[in-house]
Amino acid sequence: MNMDLVPIKTSRWATLAIITAFISLLLSANSEDQFAGTADAPLRVLTYETTDSPGQAQAPNLFRKRTDKDGTVSVEYGFVTMRNDQLQLAFSITEKQYETYRQGFGYRQQELDDLFNNQLQLLTEAHKVALKTRPAPPKLQETYARIKEDYQNRRQELLHIRGFRFLSGSVLTADIPAIVRNNVAPLNPVAVSLAASVNRLGYGPIDIIGAALSLVQTAIVYAELPLEVDGRVTAGYSPPMEVFIEGRGDCDAKSGLLASILLNWDKVRIIGVGIPGHYLLGVLQHPARGDAFIEYEGMNYVLVEPAGPAWLPPGTISDYSQKWLEAQEQIDIEAITIN
Repeated sequence: MNMDLVPIKTSRWATLAIITAFISLLLSANSEDQFAGTADAPLRVLTYETTDSPGQAQAPNLFRKRTDKDGTVSVEYGFVTMRNDQLQLAFSITEKQYETYRQGFGYRQQELDDLFNNQLQLLTEAHKVALKTRPAPPKLQETYARIKEDYQNRRQELLHIRGFRFLSGSVLTADIPAIVRNNVAPLNPVAVSLAASVNRLGYGPIDIIGAALSLVQTAIVYAELPLEVDGRVTAGYSPPMEVFIEGRGDCDAKSGLLASILLNWDKVRIIGVGIPGHYLLGVLQHPARGDAFIEYEGMNYVLVEPAGPAWLPPGTISDYSQKWLEAQEQIDIEAITIN
């Protein structure tokens, strides 16, 4: 590998400068990218884990049926819409496709360790080359910095592809807007099935939102999700298709599912609203009298509570959400779009 090092006259002082530069490299890195001969400390993850979900009674006439047969996973739901109409939805995927989908979310610590060890190997090789070629210390530091920057970029790209983003330092969280963007198309069959049913019933836009919301609130069981699944760090999140097939999720996972379904309608606009320990959505709509809503970038978004198990129509939120939104602090709002 060409390290682009410029040779200088050999001397013991040059060798000392190289060693000093290498030692400086070992000692000067910050806590995020410290290079000390061992793997990075495990990343910390932030998740929404509240069990304070709205507590009203569930809607009636619910059922969920899953079958795994001939290499295909199929799931069927029955639920009642906000207008008291009974609907059914079905979805199928091959077992191989589903397993590939599941493995695409989350990361294994070994993957991060492999990236770190590759950085360590490159730094060690660069040091060995430098002892022979005697580059100027600034040039050597530049080489070290380039290797470290490449490591950080590759590490961040891996985590991004696997559905995460950094909040600050080494704190990770599920990147809900990015996850939703990647799941709108895969969940199109669910949206198409829902559309066929509600169109026959003459539903308008807010009724369609209510039907999808009722499905997620009541037919998908509210359950806290583990931070790790089969060795994969998931940060307590499941991607939308997995939530739909497995029939369980917490507030942010259910929100991701609902957003992924609704964004199959061109005119739907959604925001994610994070408050301490909880996550809900806002849908671009003109608020009716008494609706809870948020103004975001000059537009009004009616709030919806995907968490369940309460059967809450658009514009009605839990007391917990109401308290934090009225306080107008520690609220994180993010646009969730297909672009």
